[in-house]
Amino acid sequence: MGTTGDGGALLLADVGGTNSRLALATEAGILRATLRRRANDSAAGPEDLIGGYLAEMAAQGAPAPGAAVIALAGPVTDPARARLTNRPWSFDAQALAAHFGLGRVLLVNDLTAAAAGVPEVPAEGITPLRGGRPAPPLVLVNLGTGFNAAALIRTPSGATVPAPAEAGWAFLPHLADAEADALSEALAPPGRPAVVEELFSGVGLRRLAAHLDLPAEPAELAAQIVSGRGRAGALRPAIARLFGAVCGDLAMVHLATGGVVLKGSVAAALAPLVAREEFAAAFAARGPYAGLAGAIPVALSADPWLELRGCAVLAGRPGALV
Repeated sequence: MGTTGDGGALLLADVGGTNSRLALATEAGILRATLRRRANDSAAGPEDLIGGYLAEMAAQGAPAPGAAVIALAGPVTDPARARLTNRPWSFDAQALAAHFGLGRVLLVNDLTAAAAGVPEVPAEGITPLRGGRPAPPLVLVNLGTGFNAAALIRTPSGATVPAPAEAGWAFLPHLADAEADALSEALAPPGRPAVVEELFSGVGLRRLAAHLDLPAEPAELAAQIVSGRGRAGALRPAIARLFGAVCGDLAMVHLATGGVVLKGSVAAALAPLVAREEFAAAFAARGPYAGLAGAIPVALSADPWLELRGCAVLAGRPGALV
């Protein structure tokens, strides 16, 4: 999108399947006083959600936006039209612009926006797990309800550009490790291998709980895995190996020598596995590139405004809160 060009206010929206975050930004950055969270169930659709927010901002005397960047939880192959994966909401950029009197509306995948926002996160918003703080080129890996990743790469001119993916549907790696490979096979549906999302996500942990015949919710199951307790805990070495291999694969595919940044509730729950030797060994098992891979830092971001920061950056605005 570049800059909006008129120096006016910019509407930022991060629309998930369940909740949304919205804000206004100016040339100075994201206006902290305009940050809002909304439950999607409180709105009939995108127009209702955005309209209600803009009405509240207008009543408070906030500047009216002249353009918008909307990050949404679904694949965006056309920046003019997209829909949410887990809610029957459709977005038409031209129709939204006309409805709200905006000069332009850009639609972008939420994780793509989040990757663009990583360099804007303050120090306290990123916790190093292995090595120092990541910097571009990097890959952002989200383990939440589902799994996905997006890279932030450097062009030959030195600019940074986010690159989208649908990494949750890559196959779980085959490690020639009996325990890890047996787990992958056990989680596989008929007719194909298991994909990454079928283990490293909320959906995946529920699948694992069913396989183990455990009533645990994803958060409890993750706690058992990390602690080494019970049947789930017995799988800790195998899961740490698979986790390290998946993160290492993404780092090598994108040549993310600047680091891997994890985000999402499941990522936070499984983060202690990053310190385990099984994770490190699988992450760095790259033959002649083992030294390069082994030096890649891994960190965890818990910044709640990451996607909005990225939306601002994609429009040529600072991602800092002011």
